[in-house]
Amino acid sequence: MTSISYAQWQTRRAESKQKSLERKGKIKTTAESDDIRYFEKVVDQSEINLDRLCKAFRRSFEAGRDESQLALTFQNVGLDIKKDFSDWQITTDAFARAHDCQLRLDDLQNKLANLVDSEIVEPWAGLPSTHIAAAKNQKQSFDKVRLRFDAASNHLESLKQKKAAPAFVGKSETDKMRAGHDLDAIAPETFRILAETASICEAEIVTRLCSYFEGLQIYFQKGLEIVNNFIPELREISLQKQDEIQKFIRGLKSNRRVFGQYLEDVIQREGTEIPNFIVAAVQYLEPFIDEVGLFRLSASKADTDALRRRVDEGKKMAFRVQVQDHNAVTGLIKQFLRELPEPITTFKLYRPFIRVSEKTEILEEAQGGSPYEV
Repeated sequence: MTSISYAQWQTRRAESKQKSLERKGKIKTTAESDDIRYFEKVVDQSEINLDRLCKAFRRSFEAGRDESQLALTFQNVGLDIKKDFSDWQITTDAFARAHDCQLRLDDLQNKLANLVDSEIVEPWAGLPSTHIAAAKNQKQSFDKVRLRFDAASNHLESLKQKKAAPAFVGKSETDKMRAGHDLDAIAPETFRILAETASICEAEIVTRLCSYFEGLQIYFQKGLEIVNNFIPELREISLQKQDEIQKFIRGLKSNRRVFGQYLEDVIQREGTEIPNFIVAAVQYLEPFIDEVGLFRLSASKADTDALRRRVDEGKKMAFRVQVQDHNAVTGLIKQFLRELPEPITTFKLYRPFIRVSEKTEILEEAQGGSPYEV
């Protein structure tokens, strides 16, 4: 049996307690954003809707090919989506129109079984084991990190209240900081995967509905007039939704912040060795290089924040046009360096720098003064 230290035991005990209290509903999570909760709910509801639709199709074609139950399911799913997600008007309209059209096609169902099974039920049934499973795995990984952060936060507060020894408090503060870094690293990816999965599920539902009604057009000449009136409308809805999804995903990809991100991630994303805005800022500051207190004086917070927003939005920085006070640019650089999750010198090189500093002091004493003194 592997032995663990007392500090490790305390950490595991805090995480176990946090998990137990959350399960019993006695404590709320503090480190999970509303966006992540929302898209997790959407993914879960999508899985339920897919299961309901698959079962409804199978029942319809196995039990006398009765369309009435299927039409009712279209109606109920649409009403549920309208009630729970009022901004999903495109999908709600799609189900409403599907319900109306299906009622008029009750007598045209006999030859659709094979088409439905291969083109609709199987793709829908495969989503939970692919996209949805991947999203849930990512959420589980996020929950582990989030639980560790919440547990570390609560454990630290408990130690402070009990006035525990500084060594224990310091260790707990370190644990919380590390958990916070891990949480900041995994949260954006979790949000992206959940949001994309929710959009994919929604698009798949609408797209497969379109395929179903296109199948009606192929197999039932008697219903051709009805189907031809319906397909263009549903196709337009499907294309509209797919276009909306592409814009949404492009927005996610382009909305990656610069501030508060790892330097390696920023330069990799921009394809440069130095962040673009830093290069532009240094070029702008060259005429002021001999000014006393250049990086000591501060501009107004509003000016600095306005520049920061433009950088995080990915807008091109033209400081000579956009800036009234050059101290706002120096403040922008300082803020970027201050908010790096890992310093430029890196945590790993901290101790080597300290050792070099100590050796420099010894050299100064041996030479009778600082080698840098004039």
